[in-house]
Amino acid sequence: MHDQDDNFSTLNRIHRQSRRMKNLLDMVLDLRKLEAGGSRLKREQVEYNKWIAEAADDIVNEEKAEGINIIYDFDANVTAAHIDKQKCDIVLMNILINAIKHSSSGDTITIHTELTEEGFIRTSISDEGPGLGADVDVEKIFNQFYQSNSEKYGSGIGLSYSKILVEMHGGRIGVENNAERGATFWWDIPTQADNISD
Repeated sequence: MHDQDDNFSTLNRIHRQSRRMKNLLDMVLDLRKLEAGGSRLKREQVEYNKWIAEAADDIVNEEKAEGINIIYDFDANVTAAHIDKQKCDIVLMNILINAIKHSSSGDTITIHTELTEEGFIRTSISDEGPGLGADVDVEKIFNQFYQSNSEKYGSGIGLSYSKILVEMHGGRIGVENNAERGATFWWDIPTQADNISD
């Protein structure tokens, strides 16, 4: 029985790594399309908080984030948004997996939404990990292939790709260290698609 559990665990790990490799390849291919002007937004109206909760649940379950507490802190004023759900799924996945990767059992990750005065929906994901190291250049963290000396994992593509996708929506993205521990990544997207070229 113990051997079967070990085999299942190994297969699960291989499956997750294969999925990450596929996601990385998809990101590289889509970046090529973006550079060639061949990737456009396919917007649809979604109930934003509901979409975030469902998509985040899928990611957490897929990543097997045992022992990590996920808290949803949603602004009731956030209702519908016109987004490309597939591209926003990628942004959420990149940021949330990053938070899970830097968390330990017993840590809490908080996913927060709020409606800003400027008419944007801000989504933030806060973790309780080590935070941004002293060598991390916040101005460059969203640049393609950027990695700090203390970052041992990752390709340096996910955050830059997320920035491109958020900006395609007419939004902005950022990161900051938390007051006590951990870091918060956030992104803003407009609630409406008015005056934004796809």
